[in-house]
Amino acid sequence: MQRIVVFGLAGLLAVAMLGPVDAAWAGGGDIVKSGSCSGSATWKLKLSPENGKIEVEFEVDSNRAGQTWRVKLFHDGDRFFNRLRTTKAPSGSFEVRPAHR
Repeated sequence: MQRIVVFGLAGLLAVAMLGPVDAAWAGGGDIVKSGSCSGSATWKLKLSPENGKIEVEFEVDSNRAGQTWRVKLFHDGDRFFNRLRTTKAPSGSFEVRPAHR
């Protein structure tokens, strides 16, 4: 079964800066946002300033190895990441780090 995760960075930046407590400022100006996916799976997005660009780290943790997810990431409406990722043993998670935006 394929699951789909889609995030727009501009929207998440605005939500993270103006949103509820679950948007946390980490060290060095990082923004970390997390939430629930389907079932008991969770996601985490970390945005970090890096040499005038934004470093993106995205993670899904479903606690089940072998699940396939389609991850789509957007910046200002432009898709910059669209790939399938599979959760790995033993944690049942995966992480993506697309090129700087």
